[in-house]
Amino acid sequence: MKHSIQSAGEAVPAAWDIICQMETPIWTMHDILTAIGLMVIEMEGDEAVSAVQRLVSIAQENFEKAEELRGQLFHLNHPRREELAKEASR
Repeated sequence: MKHSIQSAGEAVPAAWDIICQMETPIWTMHDILTAIGLMVIEMEGDEAVSAVQRLVSIAQENFEKAEELRGQLFHLNHPRREELAKEASR
């Protein structure tokens, strides 16, 4: 997917849209990893099971990092960030 370079005034709304669009693919990866983790229970062969479990574990750790970063960008670029910060501090 290619995005054109935006002017400064357009950059924040464009970034906000991209951040919001990231949520579904990131959580789809989470669901796929969860399914693979459940399927591993039915696998045979200690080495194969260990290898798949390790891959799922690595991928889940990176999913968590990606979602945390997306969450930070979500809050930093939220169109009503100042308003929400004021409400949260009450």
